[in-house]
Amino acid sequence: MLLLERDDARFAMLLEQAGEGTLAELDDVDEAVAVAGRLVRRLAVRAPAGLPRLRDRAEGWQEDLRKDAARLARPLPRRVVQAAAATLRELGCDQPDTLVHGDLHFGNVLRAEREPWLAIDPKGYVGDPAYDAITLLRSRFEDLLAADDLEAAVLRRLAIFADAAEIDRERVQRWAQARAVMAAHWGREHGDPAWLIRLTDGLAELLT
Repeated sequence: MLLLERDDARFAMLLEQAGEGTLAELDDVDEAVAVAGRLVRRLAVRAPAGLPRLRDRAEGWQEDLRKDAARLARPLPRRVVQAAAATLRELGCDQPDTLVHGDLHFGNVLRAEREPWLAIDPKGYVGDPAYDAITLLRSRFEDLLAADDLEAAVLRRLAIFADAAEIDRERVQRWAQARAVMAAHWGREHGDPAWLIRLTDGLAELLT
């Protein structure tokens, strides 16, 4: 066990050997999403002191949305940005004191021996477990693009995640929409490929 120190807290970190393979390699995408959801449920314990709280960032995110929508090229439709701002206003300040991974994409879930799957590389936040849903939409985009009905495929993936994580489906969808808008703005600012910006824009719009 390693003891890590930060300016405001000390944390113990348990190290163990993981196996080979990640959720990104699992053929059944529905099962991969369900595994991630079950991990989110397991991780949703009362968070230790000293971790950053998502609710403390919600007001700043709202302000960033407003500024970015006004200055960035090819902005998203106003109603899409307003929906994201409403989520941050209504849900952002009303979050539980639970542990949130923060970056639970398929590549961050490894096969293991003690448990079938283990999550690695957490950001370590305190807040709403629904926050992590967007990463499961932006992982393996190709599977969504291959679907005959993109909207139905996206909503199915979110529903599987919500049910496995035991989180309200509407809350999951609203967080995914808000974070898609934030990701679309970030992509414009930091030079994401045009195809990724288009896809993220599409997610934000269809979830509105």
